[in-house]
Amino acid sequence: MRSTAELGCLSVMLLCLALGLAFMGAFFLIEAPLFLLFGWVWFLKNSVSHMQIDWSSVALAAVALSALVIGINRIGNRWAGQNNPNTAESSDSRSDERLDGPVRRWKFQWTACVVSTMLLMFTAGISVVGVTHQLVWMGASPDKIIRRSQFEAPERTYSKNNLKQIGLAIHNYSDTNTSLPSGGSIDQNGRPMHSVMTALLPFIEQTALYNSISLDVPWDASVNRAAFESRIQAFEFAKRSSNPEMEQHTGYALSNYAGNVHVLPFGRSLTMESISDGMSNTIMFGEVVQGLRPWADPLNLRDPSKGINKHPAGYNSPFTGGAQVLLGDGSVRFISNDVAPETLKALSTPNGGDVVGAF
Repeated sequence: MRSTAELGCLSVMLLCLALGLAFMGAFFLIEAPLFLLFGWVWFLKNSVSHMQIDWSSVALAAVALSALVIGINRIGNRWAGQNNPNTAESSDSRSDERLDGPVRRWKFQWTACVVSTMLLMFTAGISVVGVTHQLVWMGASPDKIIRRSQFEAPERTYSKNNLKQIGLAIHNYSDTNTSLPSGGSIDQNGRPMHSVMTALLPFIEQTALYNSISLDVPWDASVNRAAFESRIQAFEFAKRSSNPEMEQHTGYALSNYAGNVHVLPFGRSLTMESISDGMSNTIMFGEVVQGLRPWADPLNLRDPSKGINKHPAGYNSPFTGGAQVLLGDGSVRFISNDVAPETLKALSTPNGGDVVGAF
């Protein structure tokens, strides 16, 4: 047994080693095993609330498991009966000696043990495949560990769900108003009034907030300030603290998403039918992490054709390798930083007639 002093000394040495690796820029050597051991806890914490149970699949799994238990139990009973020393089938010249032996019966506990072992082996196999895949991913993509020391998977899932919610709101708005919302409304003098995100509030369960806004005065009028200081969960990434820019503003709540200026133009509205390039080939919204604007600002629009993570007027993301965008059909796609410019241009315009390449 190690003494308390030895354990304390060992702990201090490990702490010094961790700090040394961190200062040398090699903290990923510590983060990698921690990610493998505890990453699932982080993922579940951020993802469970967005999951939906497929009860038909649950019922099918229950039926399959029941059939497996019944089948193994019957096979076990048959095997025990065939090997029972007190049955006629097993009698031979020494049967008289074995008639007084114990009667073999297959116990249900044995069935439970067999089924549990099978399930454990199946789960272990999936786990081994998952761990192997994660190790290969980390080995083949070291930049994702070095540059992004955050657990990106749950963050990306959270952002993806936000974009899907915005997409559903756009479609519900279109069904109600027979047109898409404008990128930003203007008054008769051409003065910017309110944003597309303000127009979507009633369709993301924010009707009360929407009703508190004075739409006949500009968004930044003092009467609207309290309403537009309200943070909207669907308009932000999961970690507000991960981007200092979210805290460096005039008090208005900011947005991590912006509309496509070509599809949601400032001062006018398109219709679904006017998007001749196809809804699945047209960007509606995308992630932004630089140059953030309040969600109430009617100028919260971007031009996707400027590039992904390459231009302040284009889309940019905290996630490695690209950014997620909302397409007109409501789907969310991850677009690489290296996407071909002509493909990105085709995705940005609603009726340019361009051919969309692979992305």
